[in-house]
Amino acid sequence: MSLCARTLTLNLLFLLLSWPSQSSASDKLEALSLKAIFKPPTLLGHRPGSHKISFDGNHFSYLWSEQKSEKKEHDLWLGTTDGKILKKVFAHEEKAQIWWLNEGSHLLLLRDKWLELTSAKDLLNNVPPKPIFELTSSLKNLKFPKDPFQIVFQDGERGHLWSLNLKTGTRDTLDRELKSHPSWVHYIPHLNKIATFTVPKDKSSSQPKQLCLIDVENKEPPQFSSLRESNNRLYLSPNAKWALLTERSITHQHGLIMADYLSEKVKAVPVRNSLAGDRAPVRSIQIWKDDKEDLIDLRLDGKLRYDLHRIQFSPTGVRVLFERLSEDRKVRQICWLDHDSLKINVLFTEKNPKWIGGPFLWSSWADDDEILFTSEIDGFNHIYLQDVKETEPQQLTQGQFEIQRIDFNRHINQLLIQSNEIDPSQKSFSILHLEDLERTKLNSLKGCASKAVWNKYGTQLVYLQEQLGVPGELYSLMISRRDAEKSIRLTRTIPDSYQALHLTPPEMIEYQNPDDQKRVRAHLYRPKDFDPKKKYPMVVFIHGAGYLQNVTQSMTYYDVNMLFHHRLTEQGFVVLDPDYRHSAGYGRDFRTDIHGFMGGKDLDDVVAGVEHLVKQGFVDKDRVGIYGGSYGGFLTLMALFTKPDSFACGAALRSVTDWRTYNAWYTNPRLGSPEKDKENYVRSSPIDHADKLRRPLLLLHGLLDDNVFAQDTIRLVEKLIQGGKDFDLMLYPSQKHGFKDPESWIDEYRRIEEMMVEHLR
Repeated sequence: MSLCARTLTLNLLFLLLSWPSQSSASDKLEALSLKAIFKPPTLLGHRPGSHKISFDGNHFSYLWSEQKSEKKEHDLWLGTTDGKILKKVFAHEEKAQIWWLNEGSHLLLLRDKWLELTSAKDLLNNVPPKPIFELTSSLKNLKFPKDPFQIVFQDGERGHLWSLNLKTGTRDTLDRELKSHPSWVHYIPHLNKIATFTVPKDKSSSQPKQLCLIDVENKEPPQFSSLRESNNRLYLSPNAKWALLTERSITHQHGLIMADYLSEKVKAVPVRNSLAGDRAPVRSIQIWKDDKEDLIDLRLDGKLRYDLHRIQFSPTGVRVLFERLSEDRKVRQICWLDHDSLKINVLFTEKNPKWIGGPFLWSSWADDDEILFTSEIDGFNHIYLQDVKETEPQQLTQGQFEIQRIDFNRHINQLLIQSNEIDPSQKSFSILHLEDLERTKLNSLKGCASKAVWNKYGTQLVYLQEQLGVPGELYSLMISRRDAEKSIRLTRTIPDSYQALHLTPPEMIEYQNPDDQKRVRAHLYRPKDFDPKKKYPMVVFIHGAGYLQNVTQSMTYYDVNMLFHHRLTEQGFVVLDPDYRHSAGYGRDFRTDIHGFMGGKDLDDVVAGVEHLVKQGFVDKDRVGIYGGSYGGFLTLMALFTKPDSFACGAALRSVTDWRTYNAWYTNPRLGSPEKDKENYVRSSPIDHADKLRRPLLLLHGLLDDNVFAQDTIRLVEKLIQGGKDFDLMLYPSQKHGFKDPESWIDEYRRIEEMMVEHLR
């Protein structure tokens, strides 16, 4: 036997001996099979969602599929916010839809084309709902006027606009004096009228539709204005005296396609038309005023081309604000104008030589004179308030944390704020009272609170709460001016099979990048029966999106990957999951440090994590693998191509390989123009470094990926072939960017696992 053959035989024998046999494998490893992780019903089950709260805050509803169901079948559940009662009121087969009315705990119910009136108490006590109205087709444009028991809607097939009293059953067609059925049905609370486009009864149906105001109470005839229907997006003022019409003109149309190989004949599938370097669409605004016949053009573009981010009228409609971003995302402006002068007034300008993004760009009128907005001008996203007559804003929150979501309850003049104020890895709530600008921090459980809904008077909150290693459940919280009561758990949806595993959550660790002393956080999974004196192989997971936070006190964005990482620990691997530079949750500079060079500081942060654990003494520096998808796949390629001494192998899923062919809105702010900033694209694109590959590489991509095209991987494959490089490839004909087919998921992660076992064990 030759030396080469003898070595191969010994290696195979070692692999067979070291791989757990069916009889010696741990029960936990068997329970954490790839099928259990990726094929429904999975170990994690389904999360409760689409939760809503009653007007009085005493009841809540949500959608949830039973733990054993293979699909999200959306059974409708109802309960009390004190946690005492919980009941499935409609199975998914009944296709029931509900809306909470603005009175007590009353509900509008749609079931089998019937609109019905009921209450939470009646549903929980099996009292049949009261049928009110039978639809001929589908329910469209449902609106809730001032009377809590009145609704306005269109009956799909006939297109008639109805007003219906849910208590009495009294009904009326609001369009009987109109020539054509209404379109663009919009309710104006300030006037208690419906705005729509239609043709007056005394005109030909071939005439253009005009803006019409219809009194909900039908006490006055419809009022027509001079505004004609168009394809432009319409923003109507609360007093209906003026409107803004916006148009978006795309200057570049590439007509990009991808191939679908699963049909009898190969089909060309249209995809996005944007490529890096494309100019932003041209935005235009026209103004309609009720005392003018013609539209007025409002010029927005000067030296910079701006993208409109938000348009909002003040509460009474005397002013309007619009928020705009320059196409390179370096300049942001919040502007306003009033009905009379139509002069653009720049209230606030924010500039960043890298790019403006952040967790939550938001602006809103506080009242007719003051504007609320968020900004990262001090390095972290915070809330500001500015009077239209003042030159400087007032900062309402401050500190090294991010405002991540805001829900403005105008009825009580309060903001419900979600932030990571307690710790970068946690999400909690607070309430900002606009009358005195004081903030109440709500009592929080350890972990991440999100997706909150509160009732109209702000007395009760229902939200999703997650902890590290514990999937999300719904909780309620009673709110008072001074404080909040203890949170009450409402649902218990975590499968017993998952809880029985007793998985040890990953540790939260922090290390320093030696190049610039930036602190980096990561999840660390230790192997089964961990011995700090041993040296273990390690797998590094790279989260996708770039701007995404994965290191949180929750299940993380990639919950199934957490289970896969536990599976790897059962086989003797250490797993590291870092929030590298560019990740969300750590402020403006942490995000923008990769400007001009993706695959630079972000990858350095990953390598610093490897070196940190190697120095701890329990990771073998020669047995470190890396894998990730999308942006994580891109960084995996950059790691193997530019840092081969740090990684023994890697698996790249749905990877960007050439930033010149990715979309403009993501790439341009980070790298600039492919023509003017060529060097940024050369150093950031894996395809330009493919000749440096000398480690085992596995490429995986869905052929129907309409985000990162499979073309990226296929072009890289050709480059590797021409360079005489060794690699493995698997393409998935039916899969898009995010895999949905369980068999494809299982095949993909089986290959990743086999690679890590072969090259690291």
